[in-house]
Amino acid sequence: MNIFAFKPLIPNQKWVSPPHLFSNKARSHFLEFLANGYYDKVEEGLIVIEISHSDYRYIGLIGAVDLQDYVEGKLMRHENILFAQLKNSTELLVQRKAMIKPAVLTYAPNQKLDHLLNGYVQNKNSILELDFEDSNEKRKFWLINKQDENFTRIQKVFNEDVTGAYIADGHHRFAAASWLYEKRNYPPTILCSLFSFDQMDIFDFNRVVNKPSDLSSTQLIAALSKYVHIKAIDQGRKPERKFEISMKLGDNWYQLKWRTKLLESLRKKQSVLFDAQLINEYIFRTIFGITDVKTDSGVSYFSGRRGLVDIENNVDIGQVAFLLYPINFSELTTVIDEGGLLPPKSTWFEPRMYNGIIVTLWP
Repeated sequence: MNIFAFKPLIPNQKWVSPPHLFSNKARSHFLEFLANGYYDKVEEGLIVIEISHSDYRYIGLIGAVDLQDYVEGKLMRHENILFAQLKNSTELLVQRKAMIKPAVLTYAPNQKLDHLLNGYVQNKNSILELDFEDSNEKRKFWLINKQDENFTRIQKVFNEDVTGAYIADGHHRFAAASWLYEKRNYPPTILCSLFSFDQMDIFDFNRVVNKPSDLSSTQLIAALSKYVHIKAIDQGRKPERKFEISMKLGDNWYQLKWRTKLLESLRKKQSVLFDAQLINEYIFRTIFGITDVKTDSGVSYFSGRRGLVDIENNVDIGQVAFLLYPINFSELTTVIDEGGLLPPKSTWFEPRMYNGIIVTLWP
């Protein structure tokens, strides 16, 4: 795959405190921020990013990625493109004439790239350091300009060794930028952050759903028993393995396990099964009558990083919480490489990018 230099804009430190509020406002006020001089120009190149927290640390790269690689299927997606979101993404790109939030790509680990990126983190001076109070993260950025010999080395490794990557976040930005490139002669690249598999986490993506008023807790348990074995548990806990779900109903917690006959019948049709796929079909659609989990207002989603207590605090009377076991990179790549897509709302990737922190303007 191909990666190129871009012309970064970074926020001036005096305007960016606190960073998470600046980012939230940049999403809707970017053009105003730009006109008021809130951004500084940085020399053309690539940017190394380090995201650190007491519990985790990620190192990645930000650059301009060739949209032709996306067109040719080298940058693979895991979800369907929704027209309304595609339209919104396209309009924002045209309105701003800028990319204000990098999409996120993930790729198989590469020792050469690890060595090059870690060299900047350990030995070079950063161009920007931000403390995000909302997540207790520190984010640091280093510039690799085009004159640096490592710039060419990184390009070469991506071109020769990284044959493809997977879109973790930004499917609609990719689709919008690609459409503008092919149909409207817009620039042939898209701003991306790139993290290897071992520099990313896939968390459980849990859900809280409104229980129909005419469905009692007893009736729900009876309906569920057709598809799962149900066991009451003393307190809430996350599932310990695949095909196990934790459910909070009222003040009570239950462990659900998919029935063996159901799993065996489905395995005859596809190589990889997902809990999200099963819950969407046999619980949400069949029992709750929810046909589209991506758009139904009766379903809320919570990243596994937010923790069990946060989920418990967001379950109101008349709602049911379902906690799922996270998928892994092997399952992700197997399904995508076979030409398939993941079930809707089945993954939560970390790290995520913020709006308005690393920006590039379109000519």
